[in-house]
Amino acid sequence: MPFSSASRPISQDLRAVVLAGGESKRMGQEKSALLLNGKTMVDWVSEAVSSVGMPLSVLREDLVPGLGPLEGIRTACLRYKEANLIFLSCDMPFVGEKVLRQLADSGKEPGMSAICSVEGRFGFPLLFSSDQLPVVTRRLEEGRRSVVGVFDEIPSVSVLIPPKYFWQFHNVNTQHDFAVAQDIAAQHGEIG
Repeated sequence: MPFSSASRPISQDLRAVVLAGGESKRMGQEKSALLLNGKTMVDWVSEAVSSVGMPLSVLREDLVPGLGPLEGIRTACLRYKEANLIFLSCDMPFVGEKVLRQLADSGKEPGMSAICSVEGRFGFPLLFSSDQLPVVTRRLEEGRRSVVGVFDEIPSVSVLIPPKYFWQFHNVNTQHDFAVAQDIAAQHGEIG
């Protein structure tokens, strides 16, 4: 699906969920609480979501701990009533309004999910239709934890991200990644 910057109302049956329950082993401390320009990484994500008027929840504990982001998706689908959930990661603080709107627009068809494609790599943020929860549950029961793998089995589209937005997909997993994030925060200030 081509990237659009059109500003339209966000669907009423949509919630953003920030996954913030990881163990942060490579970072050595809780990533969601790290400060960038005086704001936590979760605050950066929350402000972007608030700019599009979507309800937001931060998921810090999964129903079954230790299974990774796919269990976070399952937990959120069981916990929240909305038909579609946009999943963001607390370690990707720079995702902006235009990306969120594009994901929201991708889920207009019932049962349709969407995943971002950045330079040919697929991943967060993503839109997930709760209709597809049985696929996630089955994969977890089979020991298959790949979030991207789920998208091979469900109705979905790819949101192709243009190069000018690639910086918004910086992932903070290590101290080096965090140093780069500090430079990005200083350079870009508020995300749009």
